[in-house]
Amino acid sequence: MKKSFIPIIISTVMIFSGCQKNQIYTSDFFTMDTLCSIKSDVDTKETEDIILSCNTSLDMYSGKLMEFNEIEETDDAYIYDITEKTLSLVSLYGENVDITSGELTSLWGISSGNKTVPSKDEIRKALSTTGYEKISLKDGIISKEKETKLDFGAVAKGYSCDLVYKNLSDKNCGYAIVSVGSSSLLFGEKPDGTDFKIEIKNPDGNIPLGMIETKECFVSTSGGYERFFEADGKTYSHILDVKTGYPVKTDIVSVTVLCYGENGGIKSDFLATDIFIGGTENLKKHLSSADYKIVVADENKKLYVSEGIKFTPYENSGYSL
Repeated sequence: MKKSFIPIIISTVMIFSGCQKNQIYTSDFFTMDTLCSIKSDVDTKETEDIILSCNTSLDMYSGKLMEFNEIEETDDAYIYDITEKTLSLVSLYGENVDITSGELTSLWGISSGNKTVPSKDEIRKALSTTGYEKISLKDGIISKEKETKLDFGAVAKGYSCDLVYKNLSDKNCGYAIVSVGSSSLLFGEKPDGTDFKIEIKNPDGNIPLGMIETKECFVSTSGGYERFFEADGKTYSHILDVKTGYPVKTDIVSVTVLCYGENGGIKSDFLATDIFIGGTENLKKHLSSADYKIVVADENKKLYVSEGIKFTPYENSGYSL
């Protein structure tokens, strides 16, 4: 790694910013249950405030989403907007990602810190509260069945990156790297004019899988190794399958998705989870997509890479194309 590179370490990738010619503002803070980092050629306060505001509305254990989950309707603009955008993605890619799974998420307690393996009866009851038919949107009001609880864990980080993208565009920002844990925004053009460089974390904790070189884009990752717990000799992923009510079983161990343009943040976040749940048997349609790119690692140490992506695999990572 060249000494002129300054790394920003997030949960699943390492992004190299390159040499700097102008003043660069930085900010590091914790929200959305993750470490967030901002590097930009404009003051970072507005960007930080946007991400914090998202957390205030979209955290299911505090604030406005927690309140909404106990009642039947709300006019909160963040909750309405992210739900509307998620429903659009569901119509395109299917229901592997289900934001009505909040009761199931709470039951397992993987994100709350109270981790437990629920009984079959408890899972059956929680599953009865899920399903997109249980929510509706009209004139800025989102309504749901009272027992149904929303969980935006699969899309909130990417969604916050979209709001940041719009703000930076309006401010004519020239360059920014915004990391919200497993989702990031690579904005504008680096001061030295070269591509952004992204190292993909190895699920085994060894040498990174490889490096992606790219222009402006959104990047999201998903993997069972990110957050999990062990009970009775078994390891349980934090990603739940709403078809079974249990942590997902998949032969994929890591997914990185690159999306471009407006709403690319929520799309990359959604797709990373969707592809992870779908397993390698459903990869073909994603590898051939024209409007997003992927790098996937499976349990057999094989890498799958979209055509048209500039990806260099690293030797000795334990994974191969």
